[in-house]
Amino acid sequence: MITAKVQGMPQLRAKLLAMQAKATTAMTKATLAGAEVVREEASALAPRRKTETKIGHMADHIVVQLMRSTAPLHVRVRIGPDKDHWYGRFSETGTVKMAAHPFLRPALDTKADEALQKFKAAMRRELGVGGLRIVR
Repeated sequence: MITAKVQGMPQLRAKLLAMQAKATTAMTKATLAGAEVVREEASALAPRRKTETKIGHMADHIVVQLMRSTAPLHVRVRIGPDKDHWYGRFSETGTVKMAAHPFLRPALDTKADEALQKFKAAMRRELGVGGLRIVR
């Protein structure tokens, strides 16, 4: 029979919590970096009116918003029109009176790999881990 005594559990717990905080910060920065790639493409694909309005073109108001998450190491973002351009969702999905002109889904479809590469690079940079392997 082997008996072991572990000392320093409070210090270990503190180190692990610090690592979790660092990882959460890294995940947030990396997720935002990847989301920015999709946001730029969505902005390029979004429909524009022929004339300028007082609130501008929806395409110029595509944003990335960090969403609340209660799970540790879980980061969610929302990519889409800002609150003043809420009607952009109708362009994406269409209505009974208007055909759909999707721009968000095509942006995600065409830029998913590039966004993942940005995410990986940011995670490696933030955590200082060169050999980090991230799979889809």
